Amino acid sequence: VGELLAAPQDVSRGALRAYLRELLGGLGHGDSAPPFEEALRAVLGAFRLPGEAQKIDRVVEAFAECYWALHPGRAAADASSEGALYVLCFAAVMLNTDAHNPQVLRKMTFPEFVTNNAGLNDGADFPRPTLERVYGAITGREIVLADASGAA
Repeated sequence: VGELLAAPQDVSRGALRAYLRELLGGLGHGDSAPPFEEALRAVLGAFRLPGEAQKIDRVVEAFAECYWALHPGRAAADASSEGALYVLCFAAVMLNTDAHNPQVLRKMTFPEFVTNNAGLNDGADFPRPTLERVYGAITGREIVLADASGAA
């Protein structure tokens, strides 16, 4: 499913966005919507993420677009634009790999996470409470990707 949804064709892009809108809409609205990192956790556990970097990028970009559209108040508390939210989502995916891949021997510290994301919120820094929340959520509990059978 992930290979199909992340393909570059227009029909796949449309299907991915429709799927994400449905999935994200079911997670809650307004104040009951989960923070983006928890919504991303739900999405990445729902279908097998393709291994190709361009396909992963398409999924994360579509996620940021749909999350921003469905939960603008929640998203705007963390990032100044849809593009900045995309950057923060990608940073969360990279942090997940860094924190939970046993081949990564030297794990990223919180100060390094802050430094790596400095100035990426449309030229400003992301709010420190957002970075603290994301770092704690991701390092404290791995985002478990769905396997080939679709189970997380």
